[in-house]
Amino acid sequence: MISIPFMSRAVLAKGAGIALLLACTTGCLRAELRPTLPMLSHSEDVDTQLDALNVGLKREFGLRMTSPAPHRIRRVFLTVPGRLPCQGGLEPLAVSVDGLPGLTVAAGQHEVRATFERDDFSSDLVLDLDLDEGRCVRTAAYSTSLAFEAASRTVISVSLPVLANTSLRGLSGIIGGQLGVGRWLGPVRLLGEVGVAGGYCRKENCGADDQGTTKAGLAIPLSLETTYRAFQLDLPRGTSFGLVGLRYSYVPVRLPTLAGDDRFAVHGIHAELGWGLVESLQGNLRHLERVEGIELMLPVGVLVDPAGKAAFSAGMVVRFLIPI
Repeated sequence: MISIPFMSRAVLAKGAGIALLLACTTGCLRAELRPTLPMLSHSEDVDTQLDALNVGLKREFGLRMTSPAPHRIRRVFLTVPGRLPCQGGLEPLAVSVDGLPGLTVAAGQHEVRATFERDDFSSDLVLDLDLDEGRCVRTAAYSTSLAFEAASRTVISVSLPVLANTSLRGLSGIIGGQLGVGRWLGPVRLLGEVGVAGGYCRKENCGADDQGTTKAGLAIPLSLETTYRAFQLDLPRGTSFGLVGLRYSYVPVRLPTLAGDDRFAVHGIHAELGWGLVESLQGNLRHLERVEGIELMLPVGVLVDPAGKAAFSAGMVVRFLIPI
């Protein structure tokens, strides 16, 4: 019979709270979105192309601007295609040229970034650059008919695994925290994690403390995981996605048994089903599993001790992902 240690709920709630705190501290969302087809524009002898749209607390549009002559950008507007060029719209919080604040663009190719307040992606958008001598350059900034794809970036993971198992040399559960690094390759993610956990022991093997609490030893979980994004689904205030995966773990354990410390290592193999959530981001957007978000994974599998004895194992993993 699987017995989940009494501390598991408290530890899980604490870990979920830490994950949510991390999410809010970093802006609750960071995403780099790129158009799946080139978005090129040409006007007033100036070529522009939208390279990327960065979304966090604000929206940042990154343009590649090429001109045979220098220009000064007088004003920038984010607006809809139906409005006359350079006749108003949302003005930026900041504008930079090649990473430096300013509105002067020399001849040649340069990167222009314009930052605006955060909003949804429910309509087509254009950027108007009001240049010197009354010229206006209009470039497409977002299209509801053209999919944008989240860029694949290295991710840092903060995980809280809670696993219980049928007795294996007295071991009845592993609860702790893990840090890891991974990357999405298409719809597949590879992730490696390491952490520190409590290895919970059955009372029959380790006894109990003065308060009658089940004793715990030390566990050092190391895991490798491959995850496949199975589907993506829009929600009223965000986007969710389904996950399936396979997880291998190697966990050295030290248990304070009645006969003295017992040191051994267990191998774990778990199949996983999971659900992920990206808050407040919707639109014609693909691969949102790659951006900052929270996952809940449900592993089911076996643990195997050095003698080859196997025990059934199951539980849950709360995970927060931060792209870097």
